[in-house]
Amino acid sequence: MSKQEFIKELNRALQGEVDRSIIAENVAYYESYIEEQIARGISEQTVLEQLGSPALIARTIIDTNGGTGDYAGADAAAFQESYDRTMRREQVKDTARAAGVEFEDIGSDSTIFINGRSYDLSKWYVKALAAAIAVLAFLVVLFVVVIVLKGIYLAVKWLAVPVLIVCFISWLLKRLL
Repeated sequence: MSKQEFIKELNRALQGEVDRSIIAENVAYYESYIEEQIARGISEQTVLEQLGSPALIARTIIDTNGGTGDYAGADAAAFQESYDRTMRREQVKDTARAAGVEFEDIGSDSTIFINGRSYDLSKWYVKALAAAIAVLAFLVVLFVVVIVLKGIYLAVKWLAVPVLIVCFISWLLKRLL
């Protein structure tokens, strides 16, 4: 979808639902917003993906401005997709905040910006790196477990003999005395 298609669909969804001045105000706002984001270096497609469905935006404008029309013609699947995408992004942002990482949400679904650097998570080498890190983490955990178990085995082996001797002497003393 292009900027013009987005604006046209937003305008069409608002027609007959709210006052013309509200339509003009919102159309001007979204045109300006898209141009601002493009000037910041974000692609038009990314900006439009972030905004989501024009029909959903129109529904919000209608609801907040006391629109009179029904919304039966809206695409429910587009609403759900936009909502799901927003919820996934919010979960990623919450996780980043919890980890103390600066997270700026201006990428597509497969791009994140952390501490000023962008990471495209759809690249094959990012996936390979993630798999390698997971395998390495598994090997480290396995190594630690083996070391701990070996240490426990040695401790029991070296402590077992003196403990058995003490127990035998104690038993023997009880029997003799």
